[in-house]
Amino acid sequence: MKPAEIKNSIDHKRVYLNKGELLEHWVNGVVLTGWIGMLFSYDIQSGLSDGIFPLSLFLVSGLLAVMIWHKIRSRKFEIWDLKASEKQFKDAALATAIYLEWRPVNKRKNFLKAIKGLGWQWDGVRITAIRTETKVYFNSMIEPSIRSNPFSFGWNAKNKRAFRGQLIKAMNGENVVEQAESFQREQEARFLNSSELSGTHLLKRIVLYLLIVFWTGLGVLLVIEGANLACLLSVIAALSVCAYYLYADLKILNKKRKKTG
Repeated sequence: MKPAEIKNSIDHKRVYLNKGELLEHWVNGVVLTGWIGMLFSYDIQSGLSDGIFPLSLFLVSGLLAVMIWHKIRSRKFEIWDLKASEKQFKDAALATAIYLEWRPVNKRKNFLKAIKGLGWQWDGVRITAIRTETKVYFNSMIEPSIRSNPFSFGWNAKNKRAFRGQLIKAMNGENVVEQAESFQREQEARFLNSSELSGTHLLKRIVLYLLIVFWTGLGVLLVIEGANLACLLSVIAALSVCAYYLYADLKILNKKRKKTG
């Protein structure tokens, strides 16, 4: 953000978005609602033609209302009355980025913008933090993009708790960066020493590969049977998720192979 955009954010108590981001921010939830509406389109049309208000239409309408409410609220800052110094703010941001694997994309003296990747959920979550002399403004929201999953699955709350906790520790004189780096080294050692082909790791792989076989077989069967477009798109979406996790699994195995030689 530019200084004028940061000031705009503080004045309006919500994250500044340019026109393109604002458009994608609103379209994001509408796309999912339209997708679900398409899946229930036959049931909705049949019910309305018979003069009945179908339950599926009620559910889709409810989802749309929740999406609109969520989009209105998601840009708002949580404002903390904390007199943190520049160094404490910077250290808290760095420590939280290490713990939660944030990717900082814009850092200024009293401003942070970072992205928390959510894997198959595409563009992930955007974190925005601004420091003033007496307050800290914090926001965590789905990245304003059509490609983002409109649900954060608890990551917005987790980002907030983690950053506030690190900020308070830094204000109490703790070396939060050193603690985070020590945690990172321990995690790396644990990763290298654990076996990827035993216990829960092996069970997860068996489930993953069985799901891939199942969805692939179902997709082939639907094509042979001439299923409608909505069914095929649903299978393709499920296969895409499975393919991502397969890619991530192979990436983990390759990373461990390189580090262990």
